[in-house]
Amino acid sequence: MDQTWMKGSPITQEYENGVEEFLQFTECNAQSLHGKSFCPCVKYGNGRRQSVNDIRTHLICESIILNYTKWIWHGELPDM
Repeated sequence: MDQTWMKGSPITQEYENGVEEFLQFTECNAQSLHGKSFCPCVKYGNGRRQSVNDIRTHLICESIILNYTKWIWHGELPDM
């Protein structure tokens, strides 16, 4: 999956589209716990589970961790 959006400004359409693609990928590939997944925003750094709507808000407002390039907590296999 294209990750160039991660380095862009959160106020661009490209970034928002990337967030939506990331969330769709997560919903299709990651196991959630009571509908919650790890939030990869700068504030939580995959250390706290949040709902999809909260993750969306955090990624737009806080941004995503830039060095989180292997989305192992969101369903990406290490060899992908």
